[in-house]
Amino acid sequence: MNSIWHLPSEKSNLVPDEVQVWLVKFRELSEQLTEFEQILSLEERERAYRYRRHQDQVRFIVARGVLRRILAGYLGLSPSELEFSYSTRGKPQLKTNSLGIEFNISHSEELGLFAIALNRQVGIDVEYIRTIEVLSLAERFFQASEYSALNALQDNQQLRGFFQLWTAKEAYVKATGEGLSGLESVEFSLSDLELAKSSIVQHLNSDWFVQSLDLGSEYCAAIAVEGKQCSIKYWKFKNRE
Repeated sequence: MNSIWHLPSEKSNLVPDEVQVWLVKFRELSEQLTEFEQILSLEERERAYRYRRHQDQVRFIVARGVLRRILAGYLGLSPSELEFSYSTRGKPQLKTNSLGIEFNISHSEELGLFAIALNRQVGIDVEYIRTIEVLSLAERFFQASEYSALNALQDNQQLRGFFQLWTAKEAYVKATGEGLSGLESVEFSLSDLELAKSSIVQHLNSDWFVQSLDLGSEYCAAIAVEGKQCSIKYWKFKNRE
């Protein structure tokens, strides 16, 4: 995994021209499950236990607990004090938000990502690279040019190429709140995204940019940010309590 991820040396603060991305490894935090569960709301706990698999329950509890700790650190509040509301498509947001914090979360298998920004919409997506029907899914959800680009790749490149495009598109529609129906409204070029490269920024227009993130060979990830290009800071979350 790329060395850009590091532990914060001190309390982190948000600034307008910066987006902060936090990385979580669920295995490292699962022993603190009870601590995380205690700071969740009743609704969050009930939602967690609607998952049938214990593994999915653990990941949900840890993810929401980490989100609460991160946001509480910025706001100077107790994690259990935070209250969330949800859009019609289920996107969470803070009910009380004096700083104008926007955030988005994503998790897949053993990794979770949290994107935090000030006064600009942000979306993030991470996917574990698993065997799927690449071309049939691309034909259904992607633009014709994206499908053609994937079809032109060698077989051993198509899978990663698909997830590189998927995470970029998913991050964008999560930021805009469009949901899966918006996947066809945005188009990317694999040559611009450059498979497995982490520092490539693609401008959709003057209002958005999307950047791929390097999480190693087993995952693909991307972040979409509203507005002009800004710097991105990468933190690895560690439970300090």
